Amino acid sequence: MKRLWYGLVFALMLWALPATAARSAAVKLKLPTEFTAQILVERPNNPSRTGTIFFSHGRIRTEMINPGAAHPLITVIRPGQGRVFILFPEDHAFALEPYTARDIAMALAMARGAKAIPEGNETVGADDCNKYQVLSKDPQIRSIELWVSKTSNLPAKLVVTDATTSESTLFLNAAAGRQPAMLFDPPPDYREVAPAAASAKAN
Repeated sequence: MKRLWYGLVFALMLWALPATAARSAAVKLKLPTEFTAQILVERPNNPSRTGTIFFSHGRIRTEMINPGAAHPLITVIRPGQGRVFILFPEDHAFALEPYTARDIAMALAMARGAKAIPEGNETVGADDCNKYQVLSKDPQIRSIELWVSKTSNLPAKLVVTDATTSESTLFLNAAAGRQPAMLFDPPPDYREVAPAAASAKAN
């Protein structure tokens, strides 16, 4: 009986070993706390989108050019507040949108001190990069893959995969530097509109 018990314990230890090793191999990322870049966003069966990203201490602003849209789609993600703002400068208006798992994943991947498992070296375009698997406890996120430029220590590529799809973001001409605080809040003279109206305008 004791032999059977010891055998079961040993088997459980072997089963848990890969996960324990992965956790012990995790490192803390030390990306710049503020930067901006041009981005190319791609999803399967969807048109590619281009735009600009601004990042400052966990806060994110994207200005995306959607095919057929009259104006760029401006989104501000505030992880500390659990809020997502959609801005409409042409109407001096903003809308509050639900804070999604994908928003959380993007903020987590670029946060200074995020835990990640190194996965070797890969080239993104002409950029030699370190590849990481960013650790997330969100059950909706299957994986967060991040490529960091060895030259600039800035993101070169991000791939977030959830239960339904995968989204790839390519960072171009990334540059570290201070970003104006006004980028990450709706201007004080903007009025709030309903999310449904915001979605109609964005499309």
